[in-house]
Amino acid sequence: MPNVENIFHPSSTSTAMSLSTLAETNARVAEKAIVTLADPRLIAGRQALEAADPANAQRLLDELLAEDPDNPVVLNLRAEVDLRQLRYGDASVWFERCLSATPGHLSALHGLAYCQFHRARLAEARTLVDRMLTFDPVNIPARLLKAATAALAGDNADAALIYTGILAERPGHYPSLLGLGHSLRIIGRADEAIGAYKEARRVSPGSCEPWSCLASLKTYRFSDEELNIMLRLDGRRDLPEAERIHLSFALGRAFWERGLDEASFSHYARGNALCREQAGEDPEEFALRVDRWIDDSISAFAAPAESHAHPQGAPVPIFVVGLPRSGTTLVEQILGAHSAVEAAGELPHLATIARRLMDETTNLAAVDRAALGAAYLESIAAHRKTNKTFIIDKLPTNFRNVALIRAILPQARIVDVRRHPLASCVAMLRQNFLNLPEYAGTMADLARSRKRYVEAMDRFDTALPGAVTRIRYEDLVRDTETQIRHLIAALDLPFEDACLAWHRSGQPVRTPSSEQVRQPIYRDALEEWRRLDLWLEDAKVLLAAEVQEWKD
Repeated sequence: MPNVENIFHPSSTSTAMSLSTLAETNARVAEKAIVTLADPRLIAGRQALEAADPANAQRLLDELLAEDPDNPVVLNLRAEVDLRQLRYGDASVWFERCLSATPGHLSALHGLAYCQFHRARLAEARTLVDRMLTFDPVNIPARLLKAATAALAGDNADAALIYTGILAERPGHYPSLLGLGHSLRIIGRADEAIGAYKEARRVSPGSCEPWSCLASLKTYRFSDEELNIMLRLDGRRDLPEAERIHLSFALGRAFWERGLDEASFSHYARGNALCREQAGEDPEEFALRVDRWIDDSISAFAAPAESHAHPQGAPVPIFVVGLPRSGTTLVEQILGAHSAVEAAGELPHLATIARRLMDETTNLAAVDRAALGAAYLESIAAHRKTNKTFIIDKLPTNFRNVALIRAILPQARIVDVRRHPLASCVAMLRQNFLNLPEYAGTMADLARSRKRYVEAMDRFDTALPGAVTRIRYEDLVRDTETQIRHLIAALDLPFEDACLAWHRSGQPVRTPSSEQVRQPIYRDALEEWRRLDLWLEDAKVLLAAEVQEWKD
């Protein structure tokens, strides 16, 4: 599912709007800004930024700031240089300096809120957006960001209301239609979500993301007319790569549901190759960094340390981990049907802590474990809707952080959901992982991702025996009640019949499995991966040992 984060950007707040606010609050600053906008160095810096030359843009802007350190126009654009490179922490510093000089600078307010959103600092993001809206209550970028922040916090009904309000004022507003579709899908209003995506497709017929969104609704079926429209789009030589990625996955789905496996595989393979090419960091280099992190975290955290108490009143996390598309959503929904458990979806906070430790900490063993645990629990408070004893964090890639979890949250439970190795590769192939390129690529690339995951979990099992409860997706599907009872018992929870009827619970579902997990178990899909058997030779070679173990 395309991420709602991608439908807005701080640069959509116009310079004119910022200058208008500046003129109202400080005529002197506004006059300086107007002069600055005509400076050839600022113009050249902006052009360099638009030409994807951030180093030259940074050099020109730093020259201007050396002469005038508090110039809000230059500070705002300097922040944009870091923002374009996804350096949200660095960008935040520049935006804060801009706001210190000019508190009413709308573009800087939006930029800082956008950074805090991406850093999962939701309370700060909300405060900044609300501050923007006090200056300009109808500001569309601010309202889009407010809706996205609400959605990330799990308040998708509120997000849908915001998008609906924008659409009432601006019928056919494309970003709001996409955002509305995402929020409606999550809260189970699939028919309305389909309507929003189709309207987005109508108002922007050259855009391919609505097609990808429809494809991600696993119960939607493309008509022959829709397939022909997509094929005509695919024939356009001027189609941007980002659009072709969306279209490739939609076409892969359309051919899959028609039983045309070779055509389906061809489009899925192309979409995966394009995702891999779009990666900001080489996926293999990233994989090596993750391997080093796993080794370092085991070395630093596997040895017992002085235990610390779980903060009073805080929920105990249940981490549901695994490879993407492995059945983690189904397990989350089953556990979330329990009266003591709240399902909060895929939360970014532990990954943020891990990434900071990976990038900035040279001595992991010396970190304050209790403080890190408290910081995590404080961060997830924005996602809590109940006061239940347990809360599920279902970010699959937290499998990399098992040692960190045990160190900073010793009361937490960890559930590893594992799918047949080849089925897992096919499932990843069929999902658009533009934002997770390490899970995109050739079948050999996907098989290597699987091997790294299994090897990582083996290392954690050796270093931290008993830390992880493991369940096989296939076992859960074939012997549902027995496996659910075993899982509930392994987590030290009393059994409840509601866990057998999870599909009736009405819980929000924030992943591409939303329609599937709202239905009873569907066993026929277990062997669907075999339809691509002809194209799995590389994966079979790389995963031969695990496939054999799976049979034993």
